[in-house]
Amino acid sequence: MGTPLYQQGRYRDAEHYTDVSEEATDPGDISSEAGWRGVRAKLLARRGESDEADRSSLEAVRFMEQTDSLALHANALVSRAECFGWPGARMRRPQPSRKRSACTKGRASSPRSTERARFFLN
Repeated sequence: MGTPLYQQGRYRDAEHYTDVSEEATDPGDISSEAGWRGVRAKLLARRGESDEADRSSLEAVRFMEQTDSLALHANALVSRAECFGWPGARMRRPQPSRKRSACTKGRASSPRSTERARFFLN
């Protein structure tokens, strides 16, 4: 629920749903664990809380690294990369990887996701 709210610019609502998701997510639900962390990271970055955004986005990426889904991993990387664009961001840039390369070459997800990955990661 947090992702569509974030995309609509409803940041307070998105933040509320990251809290709800954090409370409701089962520990083994990797996709949900990564999802709320990715949205929270972007919200933190918007507020200039780079260290927390870095931590949260990196956790989301690490959760998705446990899956075989390049599309889900790509989404986590794009969310992390989006955090770099905010003023005052002091986050560590991700190192190139085989999965990241697949994300930007269009093998991981939809054309729209590929373009977002290229915009944020290149």
